[in-house]
Amino acid sequence: MQKKQLFSQPTQQQREKALGDLSSLSQKNQTQIKKIIGYFKPVPNPYSDDWLYNQKEEGQTFDKYIEKPRTIDTKKRKIYIQPLEQDINKEFVDKLKIFASAFFFGIKVDFLPLLEVEKLGVKTRINENKKQFYAPKILELLKESKPKDAYCIIGICMTDIYNKESWNFVFGLASLQEKVGVFSFARYQESFYYPKAQVDQDLVIYRSCKVMCHEVVHQFGIKHCIYYHCIMNGSNHYEESGSKPFQLCPVCLRKMQYALQFDLADRYRALIQATETLKNKYFSQELFIYKNLVLNENLVISESSSKLQQNQFEKSNNKIQSNNK
Repeated sequence: MQKKQLFSQPTQQQREKALGDLSSLSQKNQTQIKKIIGYFKPVPNPYSDDWLYNQKEEGQTFDKYIEKPRTIDTKKRKIYIQPLEQDINKEFVDKLKIFASAFFFGIKVDFLPLLEVEKLGVKTRINENKKQFYAPKILELLKESKPKDAYCIIGICMTDIYNKESWNFVFGLASLQEKVGVFSFARYQESFYYPKAQVDQDLVIYRSCKVMCHEVVHQFGIKHCIYYHCIMNGSNHYEESGSKPFQLCPVCLRKMQYALQFDLADRYRALIQATETLKNKYFSQELFIYKNLVLNENLVISESSSKLQQNQFEKSNNKIQSNNK
């Protein structure tokens, strides 16, 4: 007997309520928020192996979000990214920093020197012929090494991770109270599934930026989104993660703006600059959206480029179940 779906798609009225009263925003930011609504579709109804089919998500409206203090200590306005393995080289790290600095406009993003967790006693196991790190121990190490000026610290690795013996794997794990998290890029690389696959470095960067941004947004108290098809939707498997837009929807963007107090148009300009600097073909759709939102340019993206990212994910059509957060 098939399990009953736990998710009921919100109505337009519920999505509008989730966004909240915009009158507290500047007129400029109000205009920008209203403008982006047209770029987003409601979150799609899930398939039986998707996140929302199996996980009960209540949703987090903007009004619910601001019930708790979200002001960031002026002495702790840095997001630190912590490499955990030698496999993560400087060029890779620099590209993540370029994009993250724009995505989290209004707070400084920096990287810490290498912390080789395998040499620090982190437990490992072999699962399905792949090495995995025990993620809870990594969180302990990150908590101990967290700089005093850090808002949060996020560990990144290329080795797969798990958090319970009974679980197959997790994409990421975090403690929102301690403001520490870890995530692995392992399952976002073709070579994880097909060892002889040729590495597409641009695609690795694109996917890595996407999962990094999702996990760091959680550190600001922003929960999974159930209102729009959004980067903050939960993911239960690789294909579902790949299908998500690389954008904060109006509801999630408003929460992020409340936390960091940025001007929305200035953030989009920073994202334009970052994506142009990266010169990565997989960001073509994002660049198109940013320029339309800020500059009102009538850019045209070819069918091949706009579908490029999704086609790459569909090549790896293993629907790998996880207990991903």
